[in-house]
Amino acid sequence: MAVHYKILGQVVPDGTAVSTLYTVPASKGAVISTISISNRSQGEVKFRIALVPSGEQLSGQHYISYNAPCSGQDSTFITAGFTMEAGDYIVVFAENNQLSFSAFGMEIDQ
Repeated sequence: MAVHYKILGQVVPDGTAVSTLYTVPASKGAVISTISISNRSQGEVKFRIALVPSGEQLSGQHYISYNAPCSGQDSTFITAGFTMEAGDYIVVFAENNQLSFSAFGMEIDQ
């Protein structure tokens, strides 16, 4: 079982809809060690993050952060070790296009 440490995904949402940050590939598992949110603007921006199981549509129970604030020209880091299976995915939303999201961790061959 090989383990690959890497940047799993990076995205800048457009401020109008959720964006997929990362989807676990087929025949893999993943551990998300850290999700970073960087605010490139002067003012506070609110964000949402959800972990959605394979085969499901985004719903209220999937959110790990909902309208959480990120201060102007600052970053927020969520370090938790989220475990995910093939097909599970992370979606993010920001109230404008000034937040950058990154997911770091490992993919595990199964």
